[in-house]
Amino acid sequence: MGNSFWQSCCHPHAKLNRLDKLVNFLLGISLKLEKVTPNDKKALEQSRRAIERSNAGYEKVVDEIWQVEEKTFERLSGSGGPVKVLFHRPRGCDRKSLPLVLWVHGGGMVLGSYRDLWGLRFLKLAQGRHGPICFASIQYRFAPEFKFPAAVDDFVSAYRKSLGYCTSKISVAGVSAGCLVACHGLLRLERWLPAALLYPMVDPTMSSESHQLFGTLPSCPSKFLRTSWDWLLSDGDGNVREDLKKDANLLESDFSVLGKFNNKILVATASCDCLRDEGRELAKKLAEAGADVTALEGHGSHCLPHLLDSDFRDRIYESYLRNILPG
Repeated sequence: MGNSFWQSCCHPHAKLNRLDKLVNFLLGISLKLEKVTPNDKKALEQSRRAIERSNAGYEKVVDEIWQVEEKTFERLSGSGGPVKVLFHRPRGCDRKSLPLVLWVHGGGMVLGSYRDLWGLRFLKLAQGRHGPICFASIQYRFAPEFKFPAAVDDFVSAYRKSLGYCTSKISVAGVSAGCLVACHGLLRLERWLPAALLYPMVDPTMSSESHQLFGTLPSCPSKFLRTSWDWLLSDGDGNVREDLKKDANLLESDFSVLGKFNNKILVATASCDCLRDEGRELAKKLAEAGADVTALEGHGSHCLPHLLDSDFRDRIYESYLRNILPG
């Protein structure tokens, strides 16, 4: 508890407001991500259970607004069993003309759930400002049990089913590691949809300055991300494969396909996030490839600025509703 307190409240580089410090402290003592190491699968299971507990309010929030149906699809990409998707439709509304958001949750590629309270709240606020929307939350496979690109196969299979919707009504939104899955999926499909990439995790080299500055914050510690990347990209003996490391790195990906579509992309970053610099570089790379990119950065730590700063929240949703969410 002591280390989480000092890293949250007395961090040498992250000048956080009081609420951000409190959230970091609470995440540190509940998720204990800094304890997840390559040789300690027990710590990973404890963090996975903590994530499940943090999503405990999902049913209460969702029941107020959406009807939920779990759909299981035959896999259309890669090997493995069926793909599961939670489909959310506004209560009392069955129109197929509604926008459909493919939501991809975060969790460092090693934990999380498609019953994702963070994403649910993000889309609840979007619906409150836009009007009725549907969204499909994809359950993708995690490391270390499954390696890259298993999660991308899951995304591609879910998209190809597309739940009977016209592609002109579909957009993509993901947070943190979910952005990695979504971007690789869209590249595989060679069909780039309007996309919101929130606080993205995209670079397995982790060589940026922001990792050095903010990598000890409990909400998203670099030590945890290093373990996550190594699990995702390793062979059966636990050795990181350089070919997978290169293939997984979105900053080394070819985004030239973007020139065919002229779609809009929102990239949101946080000023005190260890992932800040790779998010900035991703936005730059997407713009250079021909995408219409809106890059917004809020003050705070990983995934928190739009929750704690009303002005930044307004900017996020103004861009999201105007540029990303189909009418």
